[in-house]
Amino acid sequence: MKDLTSGNIYKNFILFAIPMVFAGLLSQMYATIDTVIAGKYLGEVGLAAIGATAPLISFVSSAFWGLSSGFSIYIANLFGAKEYRLIKNTVFTGVTVFCSVIFTISLFLVIFQEPLFEFLNVDKSIVKEASAYFTVYVLGLFLIMMNTTGLLMINSFGIGTFPFVMSVLSAVLNVSGNIFSIIVLHWGVFGVALSSVVAAGIVDVCYILKFRSCYKEMGISGHKARFSISSFLSSASYALPNMIQQMIMYGAGFMVSPLVNSIGKSATASYTVCQRVFDINAAVYQNSSKTLANYIAQANGGKKEHLFSKGVKVGFIQGFIFTFPFILICALFPEHITSLFFKDKTDTVALVYAVQFLTYFIPLISINVVANLFHAFFRGLGSKSPLMVSTAFGTVARIGVSYVLISKMGMTGMFIGWSASWGADALVGLIYYVLFILKSKKEKGKLV
Repeated sequence: MKDLTSGNIYKNFILFAIPMVFAGLLSQMYATIDTVIAGKYLGEVGLAAIGATAPLISFVSSAFWGLSSGFSIYIANLFGAKEYRLIKNTVFTGVTVFCSVIFTISLFLVIFQEPLFEFLNVDKSIVKEASAYFTVYVLGLFLIMMNTTGLLMINSFGIGTFPFVMSVLSAVLNVSGNIFSIIVLHWGVFGVALSSVVAAGIVDVCYILKFRSCYKEMGISGHKARFSISSFLSSASYALPNMIQQMIMYGAGFMVSPLVNSIGKSATASYTVCQRVFDINAAVYQNSSKTLANYIAQANGGKKEHLFSKGVKVGFIQGFIFTFPFILICALFPEHITSLFFKDKTDTVALVYAVQFLTYFIPLISINVVANLFHAFFRGLGSKSPLMVSTAFGTVARIGVSYVLISKMGMTGMFIGWSASWGADALVGLIYYVLFILKSKKEKGKLV
């Protein structure tokens, strides 16, 4: 375990971030390989079946990504304050509540999937395949979400290497499972979903064993964890704002998806590819920014506010160094990258959409790097308003611009709306950060 606020900050950031970035990349790479396998062996129908409900799944998952993210920041604060017994009670309580709620929501989604598919404008020709994928994936969602929860809470202890190892394991299990289920057993998209769920369950067991090891190192292995409402309520002030912020962010994709699906299955297939490429790039800067969030949380818990500005500076430098090579590769080789996802060149329309996104819009992700770093800073502080307001502005921009332009420009309008959300989010985040700095200087001047 590691206190990120002690020692050389550059060394601490880079050593913590590298395994985290690779862990995030591996997680996205095996999801991408899933999509490549589906595209190569199942064609446009397979891609569209996976992507048709992806915004809905992401929207539901975002609630628990947000909860887990905020929850882990609270854990990082407790770790900085050396409140180890309270950590054990809080983790036990949080995981119990999360699993129960996720599984309940999953059952609801499966039961009412027909009206949900109608809202999403899922193409009639892919409803059967989309339903098979959706049902299996959603019923196993609590296992998949616990991977994220385990990763983030282990991060809060200053551990970056173990999640990377788990990502390697998950990738191997997932890809091998997909190859076997699709190529050997011919299970189609059902096999893609099942492989993800089985891999997640195995990784969850590994995270449980790792927590036992951490508790032993903390000297609390003999302390019996108990369900604590007070611990859960204390963590809620961190977790709930993050949950709302994530739901607002992914709500935009959910609201725009009916428009994309209404264009046709080629648009849905291309959007699946674009989302995967975006996720790979985002995995780099989002996981890099977790270093900043945990650093700020530990500094805040340890009453080391004077370290904030230095952490932000190093976080920005690191974020751009990590992200730039991936953006450059996508922009220079869009045809080579997108062609990996398609069975043959008969999927011409979908391929053209995807190439356009990589060529003209992936470079604009650099704006989202800035927005994400401001998110990390305020998330580490447990500050609610900046996260919510900046994300809300980004969401409104994406939905508004998309609804105006998609009818006139098709997928190009959707891409412009997506990019507009990054700019609006970054601008509002910058304003909040400047206000925070000015307020801090003013308060410091009063103390002097």
